[in-house]
Amino acid sequence: MDTEGTITFRALTSADYRKLRTELRKQYEQDGRKWLAARKQAASAGEEFTDRKPVQPRYRTLDRVTDKSRAQRLAAAYQKKYDALKKAKQQANAT
Repeated sequence: MDTEGTITFRALTSADYRKLRTELRKQYEQDGRKWLAARKQAASAGEEFTDRKPVQPRYRTLDRVTDKSRAQRLAAAYQKKYDALKKAKQQANAT
């Protein structure tokens, strides 16, 4: 999950995973600083602040696979299953 709360499934090597984790941490820190500055500015101006606080990124290893094509198929399958569950939940909430 990234700092906006978007969940994605990816097939990554160990090095790519470490790089992504570092980038997401930096992005979270930057987004947090911007959010705090905007909140402080709104408070000093006497305005209501309604922006959402950045979500701390989360990562989880679902499977360890040595074959790259199998890993990509697995990531696509997880993404498809997640999207289907999300769509069903949205439809249930709409009714």
